[in-house]
Amino acid sequence: PSEVELESALRLKTIQYFVTQRPWLDLYGKHVRPVAPFGSASRRSYVDPALIHRSLPDELLFEVFVRMAPYDLGRASCVCRKWRYTIRNPVFWRTACLKAWQLSGLVENYKILQSKYEGSWRKMWLLRPRVRTDGKLYFLTCF
Repeated sequence: PSEVELESALRLKTIQYFVTQRPWLDLYGKHVRPVAPFGSASRRSYVDPALIHRSLPDELLFEVFVRMAPYDLGRASCVCRKWRYTIRNPVFWRTACLKAWQLSGLVENYKILQSKYEGSWRKMWLLRPRVRTDGKLYFLTCF
């Protein structure tokens, strides 16, 4: 091979490293609608069963959340926006606070709520020190 051909071949090999084919990049920005399972005669659109939490009515969600522990409420609020906004309801946090600090009494808890936590039960739950009863032990150390 001549010198020109070798130079041309070397240039092509170098270019191959710079321009690599990445077919998966063509998939960005494309939204594919789920299809009905194979053999389904239904014309209704297929709803992914993994997304059932989106179709639950608020009343049912409320009943489920009322029965959850406060730590689980925090985890559930990470599922989606609808759950996060539902869980921000003060009813859930009021119940948790009154149960955690029941020895203080109802009136005393309301006074503390208004004076230190701006009337937010959720903020009170997050910031007020309490004895944990979920089997975990945390130490606060100061050096």
